[in-house]
Amino acid sequence: ALSIDKGITLDGDGRTISVAVSGSGTRGINVNADVTLYNLTLYTGGERGINVAKAGASVTVDSCKIYGVSHYAINVPNAGAGSTITVRDSEIIGWAALNLWGEGPSAIVVDSDLKGINRYTDRFGVVVINSSNIQVSVTGGSITAESEGTGTQSLLQVASGTENTAFVASPATNMSHEGEHTLGDWASTGSDTHERGCAHPGCNYTESDNCEGGSADCENAAVCTVCNESYGDALGHDYEHATCTAPETCKTCGAARGVALGHSYESDCDGACNVCDAARTPAEHVDENDDAHCDECGAELLRDGLSGGAIAAIVIAIVVIGGGGGFALYWFVIRKRIGA
Repeated sequence: ALSIDKGITLDGDGRTISVAVSGSGTRGINVNADVTLYNLTLYTGGERGINVAKAGASVTVDSCKIYGVSHYAINVPNAGAGSTITVRDSEIIGWAALNLWGEGPSAIVVDSDLKGINRYTDRFGVVVINSSNIQVSVTGGSITAESEGTGTQSLLQVASGTENTAFVASPATNMSHEGEHTLGDWASTGSDTHERGCAHPGCNYTESDNCEGGSADCENAAVCTVCNESYGDALGHDYEHATCTAPETCKTCGAARGVALGHSYESDCDGACNVCDAARTPAEHVDENDDAHCDECGAELLRDGLSGGAIAAIVIAIVVIGGGGGFALYWFVIRKRIGA
């Protein structure tokens, strides 16, 4: 095995490093410093390709290919706690492409192809998280799980009991695992669509569709018949104007708003509503000042069948025709009738 104990950048210039080791616990390159491997191919028959054994180390694998290992292409044991692994534009192949132990190492993978091939009987993953506080992000490239034995190979395997771990793969990362995608239930996205994703560990495959079905009403949006969540908008009420006897009323659902306007009358003597002509029994006219007109509404009133205007005309005629005698006639006949 090779051992790198000082910080260097190893530029392979397209060459291949072959490490002829085999057996349990063997390593291709044992890294004990901050190291950058660039533009090289590492082939080894050992259990581990690159083994990061320094706590807090920064290891970058750029434009490289690692393959031939029986177990872990890039391995971070407990001794590498807190280290940062960056993989860029590379092809990493093993039983696990990334196998992470220790407290808090992180891996950042960009535009690289990670492949895990299971030739054994045990279940395993392309990316394996064995401890707490481990963060892995994958952007672009691909993650591929294959099985050549009886063991199941997952895209991601997280050991039970771990805490505060994260695996995030961008939508641009192509996921490929054995068998069909195992799709979960549809869930609303909150934007009139719903989506569902593959339940295979680590798989970022999703599919989405527009919400559909259901009927909106005045106050409630429609409920999708697929994801059972509301979508779109409520119709809103379409109110007719209030009337004398009814408040504003929705034309669609009959919901009422506000109060009826109530009838409008000119006076207590008015028998018909000014708005809707609804009839009522009016109050009696009142003439307290004895001018033959209603004090409330001003209507001309009749006295013994004669209106005030008719009486005035008779008086004028008598005065013109009969002079004083006519006035006497008025006093004793007409006035007597009025006062009767």
